[in-house]
Amino acid sequence: MKVQIEWGVVLDVERAFSDMFARSQLGTATLGLNIKREEEHIVFEAFTPYAYLRYPVAADITEFEEESITVGLDSFVGICSYGVAEGSLDLSIHRGKCRLSINGSKYDLPLLPNGTAFMSGLPTMEQGELISSLSLAESLNKVVHFVAKDDNRLTLQNVLIEPVGDSDIRMVATDGSTLFMHENPGILSEKISLQPHITKQFIRLLRTLKERECYLYIDSNFLWFMWDDTIMSIRLTPVKFPDYRKLYPANQGKLIVMEREALLNAIRRINMACPTAKTVKMTCAPSMLTLTTESEKADAYEEVSGETDHREDHGPYYFNFHNLLKSISKMEGEELALRFYGGKSPLLIQDKSRSRSLLAPMTGP
Repeated sequence: MKVQIEWGVVLDVERAFSDMFARSQLGTATLGLNIKREEEHIVFEAFTPYAYLRYPVAADITEFEEESITVGLDSFVGICSYGVAEGSLDLSIHRGKCRLSINGSKYDLPLLPNGTAFMSGLPTMEQGELISSLSLAESLNKVVHFVAKDDNRLTLQNVLIEPVGDSDIRMVATDGSTLFMHENPGILSEKISLQPHITKQFIRLLRTLKERECYLYIDSNFLWFMWDDTIMSIRLTPVKFPDYRKLYPANQGKLIVMEREALLNAIRRINMACPTAKTVKMTCAPSMLTLTTESEKADAYEEVSGETDHREDHGPYYFNFHNLLKSISKMEGEELALRFYGGKSPLLIQDKSRSRSLLAPMTGP
């Protein structure tokens, strides 16, 4: 085997496999990277029970008699990630090992048991639907950012991705206490449920795709992305998800619309006045929202004006101080719409465009 690959192409391969198979999640120390020839291309592929990546690249192939070879993915990616800025990578077989030559430096990797039977029955682009990976990535990143803690560690439990009408995608995520929804244009044939570790992998996959038009295909086990003979997939694991539509019936409940900053500042002020308080009480009057907190050392009272669709008072409603402050602070836009469905149902908070929604649970007094 004698193969030469331009270094810029090698870096693309390294980034793709690093993003898809992070050691912390998938244990790539024992994962094999399969290398084979298809006409004038060299195909790199690897898989775990949860993911598959097939990545063909153009190469100068002088000799390739082997059906395929398999080396350690961690070793290959590690060597390439600390390589040089330019030049090329030469692949060859030397004394029963795979030799990587990078601008004079040589590395001999042991050959692993052949891994040609990676996946069977791969889908084709004709079976998929054309999507924008950037649009999908932006939606998922907004959802993940919302449910992440202050140190950006994910706290979500599950993520649901589903079609809305003929041209929109809705992503729904929960961290166990609140439920966040985001909509943006996109086409999806059926809904997808992802567990947290799969969601992290999905994010890495979308980063690998970058700003790319690709084809999406869903079967009973995998979510497939395909472009230019490159194939990526992650395994779909069915998860239970709350039927959030029953929690907020459309066009029902009592609505009040107000400035986001005014509400947020009011919550911050009473939090400063009563830093030990864990609960904030809301009551609604026509064109007015009242916030009250009580603690052993201090009490606080705030009023925030707004536009309502009702003429009668209602409430009180009780919320966890920290969760409510965090949720509203992560919403976007100048205005927020708050819709109340009663003392036992969550509060629906939406931005002006109604593309981002939050279900905030109520607590006892």
